[in-house]
Amino acid sequence: STRFDPAVSERLRAFVDHVHTVITIHGFGRRGYFTTLLVGGQNRELAHHVGGHLRRRLPAYEIATDLERIPKELQGLHPRNPVNLPTRQGVQIELPPRVRGTTPLFWDWEGPGLTPHTQALVDGLVDAVSTWPHPEPA
Repeated sequence: STRFDPAVSERLRAFVDHVHTVITIHGFGRRGYFTTLLVGGQNRELAHHVGGHLRRRLPAYEIATDLERIPKELQGLHPRNPVNLPTRQGVQIELPPRVRGTTPLFWDWEGPGLTPHTQALVDGLVDAVSTWPHPEPA
């Protein structure tokens, strides 16, 4: 949220000072987007990298990395959005209910572990982070 300011939040300031890149996970639900993951944020290079890994792990979903496909209010581009405050900014991922395992699709899921779509999301994020070629700044 752009309502939180590191200038008045010691914890947020400490976090922003500690990291150089951020990936945030949010949930949303909107007609016409129930099988779409939105990959916004100001670090567009990382957004496309993450999106590529999510496409491989979640082939039944549209992974929207093109900002023209993402509703403006869900793009995560505002400069005061905490995802964009670190030096290399970040990626804001908006997840539809199915990927979060919160729809009737998984009404009888008893595990073990996460629902298959949620586990595929986690695996895709691990792939993306572990293959991101940019080293930490000195």
